[in-house]
Amino acid sequence: MSTGAASAAVSRCVFHDWYSVAEIGGWLHGSTPDSIAPVRDWAARPDLWERSTISHEDLTAAISAAGGITCEYALQARSGPEGVRLEDGVHRWTVAVELDIDVVPVEMRTETESSWAWPSETFS
Repeated sequence: MSTGAASAAVSRCVFHDWYSVAEIGGWLHGSTPDSIAPVRDWAARPDLWERSTISHEDLTAAISAAGGITCEYALQARSGPEGVRLEDGVHRWTVAVELDIDVVPVEMRTETESSWAWPSETFS
């Protein structure tokens, strides 16, 4: 598949933002402070597909057949004081890289306070 061919085949909805696959690779991913790493580092982990509910082959076939990642399966991320964190979608992102997809839909939430912040009265 040529660069961007799949992303051009998927119709863009108005409910999601569209981000470049290259940019998303620099976002953070992970659920605990010691597991947080850039998305591209997560994608390179040898155990990545052990954590997936769908096989690499099946996900690749589904995304390819759909012409890219559809809005129904948009990646989920949040933007806040710590930067942007990919909450869900590292496997879809990995396949997008492999299929040379340029842009993907992202459901982006914006937070104004740090997710690690504690109210000051907690420690008084």
